[in-house]
Amino acid sequence: MLIDEAQLIPDIGISLKRITDYIEGVRLIVSGSSALEPAQITGADKETVERYIDFLEKAFIIFRLNAVIGNFQPFELRTDKGALWENYIISERIKMLNYSQFYGNYYFWRTFRQQEIDFIEEQDGRFSAFEFKLNSRKEARFSRSFTEAYPLKEARTITPGNLEEFLLEE
Repeated sequence: MLIDEAQLIPDIGISLKRITDYIEGVRLIVSGSSALEPAQITGADKETVERYIDFLEKAFIIFRLNAVIGNFQPFELRTDKGALWENYIISERIKMLNYSQFYGNYYFWRTFRQQEIDFIEEQDGRFSAFEFKLNSRKEARFSRSFTEAYPLKEARTITPGNLEEFLLEE
């Protein structure tokens, strides 16, 4: 997990200790000033560190958790509500999978042509693909290149209407 602008989070030290104490296997990268601090620590230039962080995000190895900096608008008015919705569901689903001792892997999938699937679970060589839509009337379309390349167990769209079922199933 990458936490950027960590100095803006109240009680960051105790928060990080709680995260590492209670979430087995979590790895943290904590930065106080974007990619500048890791660049200084490693001796690499800032652009190289930014490219590595970008790659790790796209490979779904880490995810960026930015500090809230003055954006206290109601959820309905935010321009980033789709991204917030996806991050919330993915975080909660991973917690549920870890709690239920899910023995598999989870991924994100994207092509160079910007086709993507928000969240994928793989167990015993079979894949479950999930698209997250804030608008309950919007049905996701799953890329044919993905569905032909991977053996699918299921492909579902998760909306506010079926979120609770998705987060509570085992």
